[in-house]
Amino acid sequence: MVKVKKSLLDKFLFIGVLFSTLFTYLLGDIFYNSVKSPDFYRYSKYFKYFFGDVSSVELEQGLIYYYLNSLIISTRYKSLNNFYFEEVISQSIQFTNFSIYLVALCGVYKLLSIRNVEKKHIYFILIIINFFPPLLALRLIFKPEILILTLFIWSLVTLELNKLSQNTKYLFYFVLIFSLLSSIKATGTLIAGLTLLFLYFDVFKKIDIKFFILLFFIYLSFLALISYENFLANGLLFFEHKTTENYLYNAEKSFIYNFDFQLFLDQPKRHSQNDSLIGIVLLETFDDYFTIYWNNDTSLFFQDRINILHPYSRQYFSVLLTITFYFLIFYKSLKSTQNRKFVISPLIGLIIMLLISLFIQFDPNTGDMMKNYYYSFLLLISFIFILIELLPSFKDPLNLLFSILFVFSSLFLIGFPKVQTENFEIQYTQNLSTAYYCELYTNVSSTKNNCYKPEIDFCEFHFLEKEKVLPVNGELIQSKVENKIALLKNTKPHLGTYESCIKDLNTTLSLNKSNYKIHNTPYVNIIFYITFIFLTIDLFLKKQS
Repeated sequence: MVKVKKSLLDKFLFIGVLFSTLFTYLLGDIFYNSVKSPDFYRYSKYFKYFFGDVSSVELEQGLIYYYLNSLIISTRYKSLNNFYFEEVISQSIQFTNFSIYLVALCGVYKLLSIRNVEKKHIYFILIIINFFPPLLALRLIFKPEILILTLFIWSLVTLELNKLSQNTKYLFYFVLIFSLLSSIKATGTLIAGLTLLFLYFDVFKKIDIKFFILLFFIYLSFLALISYENFLANGLLFFEHKTTENYLYNAEKSFIYNFDFQLFLDQPKRHSQNDSLIGIVLLETFDDYFTIYWNNDTSLFFQDRINILHPYSRQYFSVLLTITFYFLIFYKSLKSTQNRKFVISPLIGLIIMLLISLFIQFDPNTGDMMKNYYYSFLLLISFIFILIELLPSFKDPLNLLFSILFVFSSLFLIGFPKVQTENFEIQYTQNLSTAYYCELYTNVSSTKNNCYKPEIDFCEFHFLEKEKVLPVNGELIQSKVENKIALLKNTKPHLGTYESCIKDLNTTLSLNKSNYKIHNTPYVNIIFYITFIFLTIDLFLKKQS
């Protein structure tokens, strides 16, 4: 009887994992516009490179993340018209991030299995982290940190397997995965590398010196291969970051300890804490101090919120969660021995970003470089290992209650509940119209079917002047559509006229397909990424003895 109950609970929680994963994807896809991500227009130059409009990107980041996004965009050419341009680009980014995130989730499952976490607790953890605000944020934006997160988690898996089995093949796996991670972004490499050294110093020090030199040589060779291909596209190496003018400053030493409690209490919002590390960490960890995600007034998360008790109730609640989180980090680091290093790992990311702010680059007008997406993968790892410590202490009904409360707390932080206005409903429908799942979604919900059909709608929505609901100064209003297609192309794609489109739609769509054809394929990056995917499949399916 006990086994039957356990089996039913496991099945129920597994369905919960599937539902929460899909639900949070749909939530981000419909409610957030990834074109409004930080630095989108700067890094959209990678699209121009892959679509053949520029020969050099003149930026320093790895190609693979931007190639995967470009590949998905190229398949959406029938929907890429003037009216729905931003929606289609955003959906492509969200789908790419979601695909990468699924690999990360599988990595978390494998990591916890290796560490003998009970299956029901693994499912509880997966459900909860689907709603973990720093991870939700990472899934929304056009930034390669989501790929760094995934590669970091699978690096942990390989090192855990080596530690458990003493099989050196897992070190070769690690070298390949970390080589790809190292090619993406310098800050991510630094934070991930130092954290792995901190977590697995005992593993690395046991490696025979000759074997260590061999592994290091292979790592450098792999990194050189990928970096050379990146250099051919970028004209820069991954550590040659071009600092923009607003970052040509260093934070004052007082940034570390400054904290105006009254100002914090009265104005817990962007720009109020630019000179305070403490204030930024308190407001950014579980919320959106820099107004990039759900506090971005162009997102549906921000629109039509219902404030409960106080206009800053969400900010105050997020501060309470942050204080609880860091209290648990310090408390569990003192009590736990097995998981201590994992629990305190966010401090490494925090310290590194603080040192960069103090000595390398900092924007005094915003308080950046302290956005938490730089080290959010460490916040996630710490949160997971805190849950590993907490969940076995309680019975299943309490864990279920905690999971439900956490889900609703996160939904509140990101902008729910709402009172939906007419313009909100219109933009919601606009965002849904070009989604992959539009027909299915409208069939199973009460949403009006307004799905975009290229064979009927392309000419009208591309050539004719139309109005749509757009966010302007924090409000949703009817506005004329601007031509945004040139953002991906140096010149507007020449698709003829409305009349020629109506007369021969297939030719027009073929022309649009050619505009978004991949011209510069990063073969080395692709080989490493596909190899990584095959390695994850092999590791995930392998039975753990």
